[in-house]
Amino acid sequence: MVANTCGLGLLPYGKLEPLKASSRGFGEVILFALSLHPARIVMALGGSASTDGGMGMLTALGYSFRDAQGQQLFGSGRALAQIHSIHGTTLPELADTELIVASDVHNPLCGAQGAAAVFGPQKGAGPADVAALDKGLEHLVTKMAEAGFADGAALAEHEGAGSAGGIGYACLLLGAKQVSGADYFLDLLDFNTRKDSCDVVITGEGSIDEQTLAGKLPAAVARRSGTRPIIAVAGRSLLPKERWSEMALTRVYTLADYTDRDSSKDPELSTSLLREIGKDIGTSLL
Repeated sequence: MVANTCGLGLLPYGKLEPLKASSRGFGEVILFALSLHPARIVMALGGSASTDGGMGMLTALGYSFRDAQGQQLFGSGRALAQIHSIHGTTLPELADTELIVASDVHNPLCGAQGAAAVFGPQKGAGPADVAALDKGLEHLVTKMAEAGFADGAALAEHEGAGSAGGIGYACLLLGAKQVSGADYFLDLLDFNTRKDSCDVVITGEGSIDEQTLAGKLPAAVARRSGTRPIIAVAGRSLLPKERWSEMALTRVYTLADYTDRDSSKDPELSTSLLREIGKDIGTSLL
């Protein structure tokens, strides 16, 4: 949901905006979903363009963030430091709706392992931006406590609070239950039953790296696949071949090995390369 509402791929002209990007679009989608009176909303976190601690999301859900002059602030990383007061109450519709946060990020909101420090650079944040964003997130936590969220500081330290630029933190403030995104959706697909009829399992991700090892989808798929050969397809891999065994991967195919061009910005090229990789995988299994 996050990637499709306020994700990196939605930024105009692909220009990264680490201080201006907002999570408001995600909040607007939740607001619309609530109008349908669902029993449960599953919020899939990942791929966000912002590091605003969920400020934009909460703004869309009725919370008002104001500066020292009483002016309304709109959610963004830059606006975090300007928060003087927070007003609003949880929407009544949320009382009858179960909120599930599906994420495989374990980082807290602030600090050396927090949202800004770990994920800010991939959203375009330089060292000075990272420092400003982290300080802004700390300020947000303080103001949340002042606004009546007694567990605001504790939730900032919770595993996953730093997911999606801190949207995880906002979701926890709203009382959401956190689950492993990979395992949750694999269960929905009845993966454990379906894998029994497979001789080979193929999984994939944009980038296979240290974060993958921490429990993202390919790692979850590998863990559930038993002794079957497991092949991963990715845009790139930052793990050397000698580390594939840490996820029980038999082979890793990457788009980067098939082209010198940036396939991440070229869907047609990506499609063509994936077809080529598919043929190569088929040939290797003959």
